[in-house]
Amino acid sequence: MISLSACIVTKNSEHLIEKTLRSVWNVVDEIVIVDRGSSDGTVNIASKFTDRVFSFEDDDYGKIVEFAVNKATKDYIFLLNPGEFISVDEVDMLKDLKEKENTCRNGYKVKYNLDDLEENLNFNIGRIIKKDRIGNYKNLLLDWFDLENLQLIDLDIKSQRYLNVTESKVKNKKPSILIGSSIHQNPKILKEFLLSIKELDDKNLDIGYCFIDDNSDENSSKILSEFSNTEKNVTIFSGSEINLSKYHCDKITHHWDDTLIEKVTNFKNSIINYCVEKEYDYLFFIDSDIILHEKTLKKLIEADKDIISNIFWTKLSSTMEALPQVWLKDSCTLYNSKSDEVISEEEIHEKIREFLNQLKKPGVYRVGGLGACTLIKRAPLIKGVNFSPLYNISYFGEDRHFCIRAVAYGFELYVDTNYPAYHICKDAGLRGLQEYKEKNKNRDSEIEESKILDLIAKTVQAIGSMSYEDEQNNSWMKYFTIKEGSRQKLILNKQREKVISDKIINRCRVLQCEISFEEGLDKVSVEVEFLSEGSKNNFNFTKRHEGRVGCIKENNIWLINEFNIDKVINENDPSMGRKERS
Repeated sequence: MISLSACIVTKNSEHLIEKTLRSVWNVVDEIVIVDRGSSDGTVNIASKFTDRVFSFEDDDYGKIVEFAVNKATKDYIFLLNPGEFISVDEVDMLKDLKEKENTCRNGYKVKYNLDDLEENLNFNIGRIIKKDRIGNYKNLLLDWFDLENLQLIDLDIKSQRYLNVTESKVKNKKPSILIGSSIHQNPKILKEFLLSIKELDDKNLDIGYCFIDDNSDENSSKILSEFSNTEKNVTIFSGSEINLSKYHCDKITHHWDDTLIEKVTNFKNSIINYCVEKEYDYLFFIDSDIILHEKTLKKLIEADKDIISNIFWTKLSSTMEALPQVWLKDSCTLYNSKSDEVISEEEIHEKIREFLNQLKKPGVYRVGGLGACTLIKRAPLIKGVNFSPLYNISYFGEDRHFCIRAVAYGFELYVDTNYPAYHICKDAGLRGLQEYKEKNKNRDSEIEESKILDLIAKTVQAIGSMSYEDEQNNSWMKYFTIKEGSRQKLILNKQREKVISDKIINRCRVLQCEISFEEGLDKVSVEVEFLSEGSKNNFNFTKRHEGRVGCIKENNIWLINEFNIDKVINENDPSMGRKERS
């Protein structure tokens, strides 16, 4: 296992330094800050994360970095600049790196991303260097960038400085989104669809529309034409010249054949070509029987994924249960398994249920297939991702070929479940539309409650699970504010001696929570009850605890700022003749 010192040289970086420190403070073994004479709040912020804050002023940057390296006490140096950070997903990768036996002589190269509106600059530099391989300050920076035999690892460092530049450019250039749909729809459903996309929150967005009119009902074509007269940037192409097949839907299901799939494929590819030609930043494909929450489009953009669908649930036939329009692999498989894994029908059903339950929680999740309500960045379209059939793939449906092609080109697929859309499944689906709209009024509070419950469940499981056989794990600290996380760490450090002496093994899980919002949707108080189970000196025990957890929202992330749930309300004492662990 390697030990790691994060070294940061800073000056007047109060707006950048906290994000950098928060991203690494619970994964590195030491943080060394060298301040070059800040006159703002940089030093105060840094002091919340580490007591190793030093002052050193010199015009030679190499000397300052050398000073920081000399103050470090660990085996490897992780050099960071204010404003640079690693995402939560990358933290686990860094932890895994620390756990491995070191086979790299000098250190590691990491990916460095400068995100910009015009282009993405990606390059590899030495950032995690073995301390005894670093030379004197005259060659220090050269060593850092060019040291030979550095192993490349898939760790992304992002720069808030460049993200801020991008944000400032975005203020002057609205993201442009083309909403595209090939339409063969009855008038009642079409009216609701057009009203839904018209009511999308488009503030600071440049919206255009591209529709292919394949309607057989003249009233539907008239409704589409009226929409183009009242809204800006609407382009309508006629699908009548492509006379390949007629769409048919009855009370049981939708009916498709290869010829119809070919027509829809051509329609969608035509919309892609139009989007690329008109230089839109995004293409939002949506079927004309989908109704959206007004925040859907901005939420999809916020996710910052190359290809992402908004979830909706639908019945493939009137006799089936509602399923999501996304899947994990193959044509429509809803569970993952290894190629050589043999699993029973019962295990398959359990895996499917886990996936479906996950999709009912607000969040963004990677999937293997998607369609019908999808936001696509310009990059995949430029690279050639489209709906054309792959000649060596037999899967039915143009969305399957789109997804396979996208992944083959290196783009991952995601689904956003924050604001589920509503699928008007034939005329009967109109009856549930008003109920969907009423439910949407409380969706924001439902999303926040889900995030809070998930945070508390993860925290209780992480902070309450301990074993005398294992080293103490502080990964839970990312769920807390700095102040409360430090307080909880002191408490656990004091408990550690007893855990070892009494041979305690403990696992915790939340039983129930009751949430009370205190100030809007940014501060809550939660009454929590949880169960701890384990053994003490080889005797089994169970305890029920209750208490209060306070949560606040910082930078759009929920954190725990008060954690007092140590009151025991029921206990089976291991000293009272309990059954010994086998």
